[in-house]
Amino acid sequence: MFADIVFPQRRFQVFTYRIPQGLIDRIQVGSRVLVPFGKSSARGLVCDVLEDFPVSPSNKRVTPQTLREISAIVDFPSQPELDPSLLKLANQVGEYYLAPPGAALRLVLPPVPANRIAKRMVLTDAGRHALNHGQLSAEQTKVLTRLMRKPKGLTLPTLLKTVDGKTSAMTGLKRRKFVEEVEWVRDTDERTQPAHSGSILGEPEAFYGREDARDIPERELTTLRKSDWYESDWWKRVGDALSSQAFEECLIHMPATTSRRVLFDVIDRTRQGQRTVLVLCPEIQQVLRMVEALKEAGYERVAMYHGDLSVSVRVKTWQAIQCGQFEVVVGTRLAVFVPLASLGVIWVDQEESPSFQEERSPHFHARNVARMRAQQESATLIVQSVHPSLETAWRLGYEPGLNALESGRLELVNLRLVPYGTMLSDPMRTGIQETLNQNGQVILFLNRKGYARSLLCRDCGYRPQCTTCGVALVLHQRPVRLRCAYCGQQHVSPVVCPSCQSVKLESLGYGTEQLEAVVQKEYPDAVVARYDREVVKTTSQERELVQKFRGREIDILIGTEFLFHAIDLPRVQFVGIPHADGGLHFPDFRAAERTYHRLQEAVQFLDEGPASRAVVQTWLPAHHVMQAIAQQDPAIFYREELQIREALHYPPYSRLVQVAITGKRPEAVQAMAQHCRERIVRGMESNGLSDDILGPLISTNKNGPGLTRAVLIVKDFGQALLQEKLRALQKDLAPALREQALRMEMKVDPFDLN
Repeated sequence: MFADIVFPQRRFQVFTYRIPQGLIDRIQVGSRVLVPFGKSSARGLVCDVLEDFPVSPSNKRVTPQTLREISAIVDFPSQPELDPSLLKLANQVGEYYLAPPGAALRLVLPPVPANRIAKRMVLTDAGRHALNHGQLSAEQTKVLTRLMRKPKGLTLPTLLKTVDGKTSAMTGLKRRKFVEEVEWVRDTDERTQPAHSGSILGEPEAFYGREDARDIPERELTTLRKSDWYESDWWKRVGDALSSQAFEECLIHMPATTSRRVLFDVIDRTRQGQRTVLVLCPEIQQVLRMVEALKEAGYERVAMYHGDLSVSVRVKTWQAIQCGQFEVVVGTRLAVFVPLASLGVIWVDQEESPSFQEERSPHFHARNVARMRAQQESATLIVQSVHPSLETAWRLGYEPGLNALESGRLELVNLRLVPYGTMLSDPMRTGIQETLNQNGQVILFLNRKGYARSLLCRDCGYRPQCTTCGVALVLHQRPVRLRCAYCGQQHVSPVVCPSCQSVKLESLGYGTEQLEAVVQKEYPDAVVARYDREVVKTTSQERELVQKFRGREIDILIGTEFLFHAIDLPRVQFVGIPHADGGLHFPDFRAAERTYHRLQEAVQFLDEGPASRAVVQTWLPAHHVMQAIAQQDPAIFYREELQIREALHYPPYSRLVQVAITGKRPEAVQAMAQHCRERIVRGMESNGLSDDILGPLISTNKNGPGLTRAVLIVKDFGQALLQEKLRALQKDLAPALREQALRMEMKVDPFDLN
């Protein structure tokens, strides 16, 4: 038998090895193995097991006898066989997102406990040859002989005992590459059983938001379950899908309060059919809150799975899920790959959240992977959102109605009619003052940290920039400093211009620090606090600030989008947005959609009282985002934005692929990017097809000091041929990229184009 193996250092190449007789029953897809690689050994991942020898047209000299053998397994000895449906999912994710085979396969493998990774010395091919024919000292012969008998290798302390602790013997062997150090996965104790649900769940922090189910009396909860949606068409569709056990995708356009009650009904109906439920949340805090709400509602066989759990807890949770100990699993995007059998429903909470996008390869989106998995397992996919993404709205035919907030309670202020430099317009000042007079609370949303966007010399135009990232430095006042928003480097704020020695240095724009200072000066009797990542750096700081706001110790809370992640923030009587259109100016086709989502989230902090109101200040009052917010009519935004996307051939009317080349030599990066563009164009034209290709766009220091990056954007209108051409491009250019010390990365459906 034979095995196809992938290696981290050979991302898009697959190597075939012979499986020795003693390992045939133990090696399976997903096994981590140690194999001879070149003149040394390497750890790889089995991506396929073959009964027959694969004939390679490109290399007919390779025969079963010339193939090298796998040396050893370095994996769990008791690892159960992987679910074929998960292996199929990994392959589909890898193909769709143009990911290396190993990167996609790792998604469905159980995590490896960190404390089981050990360093061992193993014998190389050169070492075997030296043992038979080389000139070695007595100590070196002892070491190599012992390693010959131990193909899995030995730790360095163990080997040193062989030569009475003489490190010179080992140093010489390593220098001559007769031995090498590799990572090894220690064997597990097969007697260890998966932990029970209590230890897996742990005790999450007892935070409860304004949308928690536990805030609703059980009597009222039951009434709401039976009345609000039970007779609706979409609920009948969900019920039919659950009964027929067929794939169906539904959008629930409801606030979290109501949708959580729907989730409880979905879980009940799914359990009746002896099937399980997977719930995906965008943030860890929301996972904790969801698990706690489920436990409060009486659901016991519930597990949570996310990246902040220790590796040992994740291993136990993974094993327990695979053994069928849980009916419901709640987790972040990582949980979409857990081995949950008899899957009946996948619930994606707040599907529009950018947190569902994975930043590392493969750059998958959990919502899309959830759809793939639901289709494979004939499960029902339910996506929940108060303001769904454009892709979801378009795909599911979303027809929005008016929001619950009456448009008369929201005032749009045209900043063009306000004196230049005014941070708070008259309607904003009046709204804040009236709210404070009535002992109400205020939230001001400004999605920009720091005191000012940057400094500018009015004489020569000099603007301080980060030497690493090449972006303007943000001015902070507490303490006074210039700071890079990308890499975090800090610099002393100059008193005079470093370029022309002028004293006419002026701050441009404003952030939460400056807004806080202005508000505190305007309302000296009010208690003002700031909620952004500069102030809230730990969970305890977050908890303290939220508790003070809930206890009405704070009158005015100023924050960035970090506010949306806060747990247990109360609704308030006044919401102000001093600069609503800042996000519209980013060079990204999703800028309008992001701005719309953020503004809607900010407005939702407003309570339902008749006296509560919101004021939104903007330079672009006629923009469809601002009109949709002002009139609380989502149809304005979705209709206009979809028309723009269609005219410019952007998603959802096409699929984007970002091809990025990174390296230290600008000329090599640019040449490789141009070569990639020509290859793609040539390949499509030869088949009578055409795709829009933008770029290459060259930038320096974007990914680190001394690095140049070139980016191509390919618009794919659905031809599977482009996928094939890009995959071939990855494989064909792999040797040239290694030789020139370049890196090529492809992102399919990138959430942003930076």
